[in-house]
Amino acid sequence: MFRKYVDLIAYMITMVVAVVVLRQELPLQPVMGILLVFILPGYAMQSLIYDEPGEFARLLLTIGISTTITILVGFLIHLSPYPITRESWLVSLGVLSTLLGFAAAVRRAFGNYPFIKTGRLTSLLASNLVVPVIGVCVLLFISYQFAISQPEVTFTSFSILSDDSGGLRVNVNNFEQMTVEYNIEVKSEDGQVIYRESTGPLTHTSSKTYVFEPPTFVESERITAELYRDGDLYRRAWVDF
Repeated sequence: MFRKYVDLIAYMITMVVAVVVLRQELPLQPVMGILLVFILPGYAMQSLIYDEPGEFARLLLTIGISTTITILVGFLIHLSPYPITRESWLVSLGVLSTLLGFAAAVRRAFGNYPFIKTGRLTSLLASNLVVPVIGVCVLLFISYQFAISQPEVTFTSFSILSDDSGGLRVNVNNFEQMTVEYNIEVKSEDGQVIYRESTGPLTHTSSKTYVFEPPTFVESERITAELYRDGDLYRRAWVDF
């Protein structure tokens, strides 16, 4: 009875050790990282759905399935509110690998193990593919819906720079997902307006650049550019001129 769970017990122990080593930044991190990314998830998955396909085929299946799972996990983390960090990878892969390991153990507990060593999927095991395939399809559908439901990031890029000729260059880039009209005021350090311009209706992804010479009374001071939208101050930038 115990023999059919030996590899899964070793699998669970290895998975826990890998997570601890990577979380605590202990020695053997490269080895544990390779195991957690390329070996462990795929081993549990193929133990869950396949019969005994032979050692070489098992290795190929393990690496292939692990790589696919890792890519899918990374994609889901990217779509989530959480950043892709060491911790998010460890938590995601660790939890998923644990669930797959328990699922494989449950299947062995209620199945006839060892399975037939035919090197092929038996009809019984092929039927077991239905649930994983449906699960993957549901995950992809949820990921797609989550991605398209995310609001577009809206912003306006605004800057002021001095150029080689001694003039000033003001740049406005509209990424507000709509047409917007801006007003620009450039002021000297004492608050005097030395340049004023209106962009007119600026469509999404459009930009305007204005180059002008500062007045002669402006020598060495901070020049501030202010961008107004609907009469309110929207952006501010400056340059030490």
